[in-house]
Amino acid sequence: MADAKPVKSSSRISNSGQPKSNGAKSNVVKSGPPKSSGAKSDAAKSDTSKSETSKSRTVGRGAHWIEWLTGGICALLVAAMIGWISYDAVTSAGGAPQLSVSILSQRASPAGGGYEVSFTVENRGKRTAASVPVKGEVLNGDTAIETQEITFDYVPAQSSATGTLLFKTDPSANTFTIVASGYTDP
Repeated sequence: MADAKPVKSSSRISNSGQPKSNGAKSNVVKSGPPKSSGAKSDAAKSDTSKSETSKSRTVGRGAHWIEWLTGGICALLVAAMIGWISYDAVTSAGGAPQLSVSILSQRASPAGGGYEVSFTVENRGKRTAASVPVKGEVLNGDTAIETQEITFDYVPAQSSATGTLLFKTDPSANTFTIVASGYTDP
């Protein structure tokens, strides 16, 4: 009886993941990631596969310290904002606007033929005042020579607004009064 030698064939994995036989006699069996088919011989391919190593990267399961720090700072800011808004809501519930008017300057109008009185309306109260009329009068004794009025849409709580009244008579040569004469609740 004649000795029959078994024929060894190499099998490779194709790009599609299915075994592929090339029909060549070789005792090298390749394993590992699929390679693109090229012009390399089986011997060159086997040398490449032996030198390649699988590189794995371990991903940490916990959050990075900077994420914890950022999260903590944001949580403190949110808690502080909620506390501040709550405190402001409780303490500013009552009260009325406290309006006062102060003169900033009196001068001749640059346009000529008149005088300007610039002023500030300040609201020291904890409520906003709406439709605030400010009335200025030039007086000669007890008699009003000239009266001007301007209305501010809003004077917010703990804030101020500025304006200017225009007169034909010189307010500095006579007695001058200026007052905020009322407001409405917004």
